[in-house]
Amino acid sequence: MIKYGVSDKASAEGDVHSYGILLLEMFTGRRPTSEAFRDGFTLHDYVEMSFPERVMEVMDPHLIQQMVVATYWRASSQF
Repeated sequence: MIKYGVSDKASAEGDVHSYGILLLEMFTGRRPTSEAFRDGFTLHDYVEMSFPERVMEVMDPHLIQQMVVATYWRASSQF
């Protein structure tokens, strides 16, 4: 797999990889450059270890809170 920063050429494969990492950053609230990810341990590994049984444990708590509030408002506006 070609990743940006590893190859000097852009590719669709690199774009897909970058987009996937961006989504993982958004869902977890963590950056792939964090000190937690070193010695070959990556953001992808972090999420993959929890998937699917413990995925809520790695989700960004702020994102979960926003989802709960949005669900509450959507449900309360139906009455």
